[in-house]
Amino acid sequence: MTQNTSETPEYIVFKDEQGEEQQYKVDALIEMNGHQYVLYTHDRETKMNRIEHENDKATLCTVSDEEAEALMDAYRKGLEEDLEEEK
Repeated sequence: MTQNTSETPEYIVFKDEQGEEQQYKVDALIEMNGHQYVLYTHDRETKMNRIEHENDKATLCTVSDEEAEALMDAYRKGLEEDLEEEK
């Protein structure tokens, strides 16, 4: 598992059904089991998606419950390691 922080965009923007833009803060890009994932938040709501790349286009895909649990475990572990390095 690797967390990419140097190339992580700060925000991503989605349009909702009414065409209104919603800005989400990117918390982490995580590579795990040969896939790339993004964790992002907006108004205390954390979301996660698998990133699929095809023809130079990135698409966000729904993650399974198992993927979500593994991602959160990996993210927490990464945060703990970062805190230990800062000591």
